[in-house]
Amino acid sequence: MKAHAQRVKRAIPAVAIAGLLAACAQPLTTPEQVMFAPGFSIVSGQETGQPGIYDLRVDPRFADFAQDVLQQRYSMLGRQDLAARTSHEYSAVACEPHSSGASGEDAVLAEIVRQARDARVVIVNESHTISRHRGFSRRLVETLRPLGFTHFAAETFTHPADATAPVEAGIALPYPRDLEGHYLIEPAFGRLWRTARDLGYAPIAYEQNTERDEGASRDERVAAREAFQAQALAEAIEEAGPDARFIIHVGYSHASEHEGEFGPVWMAGRLKALTGIDPLTISQVQCRQETGSTRLAADGSDRLGQEFDIFVDHPVTRFEGHRPLWRAAAGDIRVRVPDALLPSEGAHVIEARLAGEPDEAIPMDRVLVFPGEEVDLLLPPGHYRLRAVVATTENSE
Repeated sequence: MKAHAQRVKRAIPAVAIAGLLAACAQPLTTPEQVMFAPGFSIVSGQETGQPGIYDLRVDPRFADFAQDVLQQRYSMLGRQDLAARTSHEYSAVACEPHSSGASGEDAVLAEIVRQARDARVVIVNESHTISRHRGFSRRLVETLRPLGFTHFAAETFTHPADATAPVEAGIALPYPRDLEGHYLIEPAFGRLWRTARDLGYAPIAYEQNTERDEGASRDERVAAREAFQAQALAEAIEEAGPDARFIIHVGYSHASEHEGEFGPVWMAGRLKALTGIDPLTISQVQCRQETGSTRLAADGSDRLGQEFDIFVDHPVTRFEGHRPLWRAAAGDIRVRVPDALLPSEGAHVIEARLAGEPDEAIPMDRVLVFPGEEVDLLLPPGHYRLRAVVATTENSE
């Protein structure tokens, strides 16, 4: 795939910014449920404190899987449509429907609730490029809270020993922060964590933070990471006490209970072995319908040699105006990006934060826009402050 635009080597001059901000005084056509605060701004990605978010260049060390890196970066910047051009994860994978016939998110969640009533640990996975999985997990944390689930653990959270903005300390703030976790910058993941916070879940960071042995084989590195995660979670569960209940949000195979020749392979199975707690494991990545509603699928693990308790079968993500249709269907309102923030060259990342929240807060929407594109923001009703960040790009195959 030919990536967009040339590398942007400079920020927009101050004169240009002043002219664009003056243009913001012009009335905007937006749905009445969404309001924009005055004073839009344009800044360079280098000025944000974490320029890597806005850098679309691929590190030469990652050349062997450059497309994977770009797919995740596009997804994290609200452009799953760009990721879908080269990612197999946006193609259908047929699975037989479950014998329960549960179809539609409400029915699927009801079945999960039924099975989770006696579970102390629920582990749900996601694809790191499909935002719909995070939208479903957001509904899951809402649905399981009345059952007494108390803690939300996520692979994305930065380990406290390494964090400049540890997630535990952020609970005292009225908003979640970008720096609390790598994947949180993606709008749907940001809202998932915002919802969990608002519902009173306590966060748990458990990702490996020890130096990895570069001389080890891939299987050895995987095993070390899975063991570290399981041990960290086991310690957190013990510390929280017998009445605590946990939702653990992971990527891909970490949720698998598969037993290999030498015992559990992935984190979920290792956690079970360490604690004696049988987790309810939910996969969202095994099955993808061509069309239809989210439903339960029959066991879809045979071809990958993985084991989960529940298979959620979402329809393949479709797009309109470069944005995923599932978000509008879930209640987001399409809002035109003000002309003053659109790029004339390079690329801008348009961010919409709740009015009154600072730049470190996770925005309610964040979307990458290239010159000439018509890309809408997707927002729930509210009052927002907008800014554009100049992204760094370069040509790439």
